[in-house]
Amino acid sequence: MMQRNGAMEKAITQIAQCVERQDKFNQSTKTSIASLVQEVKMHHGNFQEVAWVLQNHEQRIAINGV
Repeated sequence: MMQRNGAMEKAITQIAQCVERQDKFNQSTKTSIASLVQEVKMHHGNFQEVAWVLQNHEQRIAINGV
Protein backbone atom coordinates (compact mmCIF):
# COMPACT_ATOMS: atom_id res chain seq x y z
CA MET A 1 0.00 0.00 0.00
CA MET A 2 2.85 2.39 0.86
CA GLN A 3 4.55 1.67 -2.48
CA ARG A 4 1.32 2.35 -4.33
CA ASN A 5 0.83 5.65 -2.49
CA GLY A 6 4.43 6.61 -3.22
CA ALA A 7 4.00 5.83 -6.91
CA MET A 8 0.79 7.87 -7.03
CA GLU A 9 2.48 10.82 -5.33
CA LYS A 10 5.34 10.63 -7.81
CA ALA A 11 2.93 10.49 -10.76
CA ILE A 12 0.94 13.45 -9.41
CA THR A 13 4.15 15.45 -8.96
CA GLN A 14 5.23 14.68 -12.52
CA ILE A 15 1.82 15.69 -13.88
CA ALA A 16 1.96 18.96 -11.94
CA GLN A 17 5.45 19.66 -13.31
CA CYS A 18 4.28 18.99 -16.88
CA VAL A 19 1.32 21.31 -16.43
CA GLU A 20 3.59 24.05 -15.05
CA ARG A 21 5.99 23.69 -18.00
CA GLN A 22 3.09 23.82 -20.43
CA ASP A 23 1.74 26.93 -18.72
CA LYS A 24 5.13 28.67 -18.98
CA PHE A 25 5.34 27.71 -22.65
CA ASN A 26 1.83 29.02 -23.29
CA GLN A 27 2.64 32.31 -21.57
CA SER A 28 5.82 32.66 -23.60
CA THR A 29 3.94 31.94 -26.82
CA LYS A 30 1.23 34.43 -25.92
CA THR A 31 3.87 37.10 -25.29
CA SER A 32 5.59 36.34 -28.59
CA ILE A 33 2.35 36.50 -30.55
CA ALA A 34 1.34 39.76 -28.84
CA SER A 35 4.71 41.21 -29.85
CA LEU A 36 4.24 40.04 -33.43
CA VAL A 37 0.75 41.59 -33.54
CA GLN A 38 2.20 44.91 -32.39
CA GLU A 39 4.87 44.75 -35.10
CA VAL A 40 2.28 44.06 -37.78
CA LYS A 41 0.08 46.91 -36.51
CA MET A 42 3.08 49.24 -36.46
CA HIS A 43 3.92 48.42 -40.10
CA HIS A 44 0.32 48.13 -41.34
CA GLY A 45 0.61 51.30 -43.41
CA ASN A 46 3.80 50.05 -45.04
CA PHE A 47 2.10 46.80 -46.02
CA GLN A 48 -0.77 48.74 -47.56
CA GLU A 49 1.65 50.95 -49.48
CA VAL A 50 3.53 47.93 -50.85
CA ALA A 51 0.23 46.39 -51.96
CA TRP A 52 -0.76 49.66 -53.66
CA VAL A 53 2.60 49.91 -55.49
CA LEU A 54 2.35 46.29 -56.66
CA GLN A 55 -1.19 46.84 -57.86
CA ASN A 56 -0.14 49.92 -59.83
CA HIS A 57 2.74 48.03 -61.43
CA GLU A 58 0.38 45.21 -62.35
CA GLN A 59 -2.02 47.67 -63.98
CA ARG A 60 0.79 49.38 -65.93
CA ILE A 61 2.08 46.01 -67.13
CA ALA A 62 -1.44 45.01 -68.21
CA ILE A 63 -1.95 48.31 -70.07
CA ASN A 64 1.52 48.67 -71.62
CA GLY A 65 2.44 45.02 -71.95
CA VAL A 66 5.76 45.73 -70.29
